[in-house]
Amino acid sequence: MSYSVMFALLLLTPLLFSLLCFACRKRGHSATRAVTVLHSLGITLLLILALWVVQTAADAGEIFAAGLWLHIDGLGGLFLAILGVIGFLTGVYSIGYMRHEVGARRAFTRYAVRFLRFLPSVFVHHAAGCYQQ
Repeated sequence: MSYSVMFALLLLTPLLFSLLCFACRKRGHSATRAVTVLHSLGITLLLILALWVVQTAADAGEIFAAGLWLHIDGLGGLFLAILGVIGFLTGVYSIGYMRHEVGARRAFTRYAVRFLRFLPSVFVHHAAGCYQQ
């Protein structure tokens, strides 16, 4: 599998789950359960994909995608692993935390959509670091 496809999966999968969470917002009481399941699946899959990219970068030494725009080397892989684990843990913790908010159903749906949109932006910001030739 090409590195560009790996980066695309890493960046677009959480956005897909974000759109699915957004689509569930009008389902009433079942929306909270559906959004919780989609949020859990999204952050779990994001962790797996991040660790997969890290493993690939460790095996290859460094990987490039989208020309030279996206780059992960050993240190970048370490930070990507840290970001993936921290993102996963905060996502899991937020499920219980957001249940206690006033208007929890609407608040959690908005939170899950924004959370799943935010994580790929952190990964892109990190992977699109300055690469000097």
